[in-house]
Parts: sequence; structure tokens; C-alpha cells
Amino acid sequence: MKNRLGPNILHFSMKRKAYLLLELLIALSLLVLCAIPLVRNPLFLARKEIATFEKIEMERLAELAFAELLEKLYQNEIPLKLFEETNMPKDPYQRDVASVDLPGILNKKFTREFFLWMPARKLGTDQNEFGLLHIKIKLSPFGKNKDATRNFSYRVFIEIKKNNTKTEGKVL
Repeated sequence: MKNRLGPNILHFSMKRKAYLLLELLIALSLLVLCAIPLVRNPLFLARKEIATFEKIEMERLAELAFAELLEKLYQNEIPLKLFEETNMPKDPYQRDVASVDLPGILNKKFTREFFLWMPARKLGTDQNEFGLLHIKIKLSPFGKNKDATRNFSYRVFIEIKKNNTKTEGKVL
């Protein structure tokens, strides 16, 4: 006995497979479109987090450099002739290298430059001078990205004592 529905069922089955492939392609493309924001946003946030970490580390390096300079000022290791500058000097007082390191992700080296000057002085009652010492710490990254240079400014009151034998500075 011959099945009269046989060829029709076969024809219907082939048409159904064509639609199934088209449905599968549409579902995959929708899945990819929905997955792009799920992947892109965390990558963007990770890059932003690294940039924020770098900025915070640069601020920490500047604060550390300022603390080192203050220690040298308290111990009178910085010569007083540097305080005679009234404008920001062209050449730095000190230049060295510092680095920001996040293992496996970030390792950047920076040049630290220290500029010291005292724009004005006032004479005290006991012939001592008082002034506001300006300190500028400049952090410049190595390489081509010079736009990432950051400047940090600090001010410290200094008393310059003049004895008969020597002159010394004291941080207030």
C-alpha cells in the first residue's frame, strides 16, 4: 500500500529545515548583540579603574616626595642659596625616577623633578627673615605621552635665622 502523504511530508520537512536555519541565525545574531554590552562595559570599567589607580599612585608619589623634601628642610640639608630664587627656576633642584607598579597590568616609570623658590621675604622683629617657600613637583611619564605630565604644588613657611656666625633655615 502506497502512502499518499509521503512526498508531501518530505517536502514540508525540507521547508521546515530552511526556516529552522534562518531562525537559528537570527537567534545567534540577537545573542551576540545582547552580549556586546555585557563584555564591553566591564572592559571599559577595568581600563578606567587602572587609569584611576595610576592617578592615585602619582598623587602618592608626589606626597612622598614632598615628605622627603620636608625632612631635608627640617634637617637643614637643603642649601639656603636655593631660597634666593624669586621666580620658578628653569633647572630643577633634584631629578630622579619613580615608578607605578601594578603586577601584571601596569608598570610605568616617571621622572620626578623638584623646583624650589621663594618669591618674597619679610623681615621679622629680631632680624630674622620669614618667607613662603614654593615647592613644585613635576611627574612626567617616560615615552611619547607627554600630556600625562602632572604638577603638584606645595607651600611651606620658612624662618631664616641670621646669627653672627651662620645662617640657617627653619620650617615653621
